[in-house]
This record gives sequence, structure tokens and C-alpha cells, in this order.
Amino acid sequence: MKWLSNRREVLASVQKSDRAPSVKSLNLDLEKLPIDRVLGMQWDTEQDTFSFTTNRDVIANIRRGILSVRVFTVDPLGLAAPMILPAKRLLQKLCREDLGWDDVIRSDHLE
Repeated sequence: MKWLSNRREVLASVQKSDRAPSVKSLNLDLEKLPIDRVLGMQWDTEQDTFSFTTNRDVIANIRRGILSVRVFTVDPLGLAAPMILPAKRLLQKLCREDLGWDDVIRSDHLE
């Protein structure tokens, strides 16, 4: 197991061989702490914030595109639920309407 922390004092107390690769050769006094991945999210260790990324190359105006964005958003802690739940409800509605996977979604649904 490799260690990463948002506290420079903690990182300084961990041997370099036990640190995560992103901080192994980091000068803790001068350089900004990195953004690393943890539990499928991006962790900005300098700001101590989590963020999510999605694939923006997906065609989101078809049912398959919405499902693709939803499936590839990893959220084990449920922090992105307010953004994910509307997409889940829309997918359910489109399924009830028998919309095909590659059929274009009506504009009133996309709003």
C-alpha cells in the first residue's frame, strides 16, 4: 500500500518508498501537492476537494449516450447522486416509452 495525504507533515513522516508515485519525488517544501485518483474520483490534495470527470465525447442526445455517461461515472460514496439521479430517471422514462438505444431523444426530455 502506498500513502498519500493532504498534509505535508504526514507525507514528510512517511518513507519515500512508501509514498504514492505522484508524491514520491515531490519537494514537499516548494511544490504543489498533486491531483490523484481515489475511489474513482479525482482528489485535489492541495485544496482537499473531490471532483468527477465524464467522457464528453459521448453522443448524449441518444439513450445509449446517456447510459454511457451514467455508467462511467464512478461514485462509491454517493457524492454525485444529485447529478446522477436525474439521468437515471430519464433513462427509466425513455425505457417506458420504448425508445431505441440509437433513437434521437426529443428536446423536451433533454431539458
